[in-house]
Amino acid sequence: MLRIILVDDEEDTLREIEEILSGDRRLQIVGTFTDPLKVLEQTDGIEIHCAFLDIRMPAIDGFELGERLKQRHPGLLTVYITAYSEYAVEAFEINAVDYVLKPVRKERLLKSVDRMIAELPINKFTDKPHTAYTVQCFERLELFTGESFVEWNTKKSMELFAYLLYHKGKFMRKEKIIDDLWSEYEYDNALINLHTTIYRTRKTLDCFNNRIGIEYKSNCYSLQIQDIYYDVDEFDRAYEHSKLFPEQRIALLKKAISIYRGDYLEEDSYIWCIGLQQNLKQKYTECLKSLATIYLSNKDADNAITSLETAIDKDPYNYEAIDLLFYAYRLKKDLHSMTAFYKKVNERPYDPFEEDVLHYVKGLFLKSYKNISGKEFL
Repeated sequence: MLRIILVDDEEDTLREIEEILSGDRRLQIVGTFTDPLKVLEQTDGIEIHCAFLDIRMPAIDGFELGERLKQRHPGLLTVYITAYSEYAVEAFEINAVDYVLKPVRKERLLKSVDRMIAELPINKFTDKPHTAYTVQCFERLELFTGESFVEWNTKKSMELFAYLLYHKGKFMRKEKIIDDLWSEYEYDNALINLHTTIYRTRKTLDCFNNRIGIEYKSNCYSLQIQDIYYDVDEFDRAYEHSKLFPEQRIALLKKAISIYRGDYLEEDSYIWCIGLQQNLKQKYTECLKSLATIYLSNKDADNAITSLETAIDKDPYNYEAIDLLFYAYRLKKDLHSMTAFYKKVNERPYDPFEEDVLHYVKGLFLKSYKNISGKEFL
């Protein structure tokens, strides 16, 4: 999501612009100002990607304000909004992204947003935050401070942390935690185990310098994190942005795919996380299919096949991915790879009630084989 500010000394115009842009899911308005002199002070230390600036304002005009903002926010993009067309040349001479005439129209403002997004470097969407503190949950739970791997005192401490991270930001009642993690114990013994494990987990997290903490309130515990690289959040961000920013779609899909190194907490086999695990796996295969669709639209069968075979390895019953894969085989006229895939599917163990997928693949294979070779498969 792109962080923007709006500056116009006319209150009505400012609110009109705010109303239009606040409905765009790609944007986050972090400040609106009618007094240009307050902008520099109140945006100092705040991350901003773009400023929408009126030109004629008292005390300081929009051009000067834009230059000062760029000194404090390197890479800042500017869009100028004014009732006077004679400023257009000057606006573009100072590398403004766009120049919008009043009265503002929704279609014209959103066109400026599209131009702004096209101007932004891809790292605005995909770069890993500059932090030495890392939490990873894909494939297995791993915590790092710099290059140092964080060791857990007990497996239960690790599971409690993973559980609270799964419910990140929510306050979980003690009774619910005990039901999920210590159901085999009598309540009094389970409560002692919970308190002991909370203490040990907090001690382990001391190395994160208050960036990760377990809070207690009203008989509930909650995990709070800040300024941490958390791979699940980064994956979700890339996944969501890939749908919002078409100009960056390929890079964002590749970013999401690269983050997903295995299923969520795959090696730990916690029953309570199966729902999120399946949800993230579905998003991952969706990314692979979306990327493959782009490849196929460009007649790039090789990369499409690679993406789709990976998707089907993760989700063998994904009929849409299977359809796309056989289309890619036909596009490439690749009998060898198609036959190898068909044999692999037949060798994979399936439950009896899931045999429909075998018949489906067989039908596609026989049809595609004849389409490519001109003869029946023997």
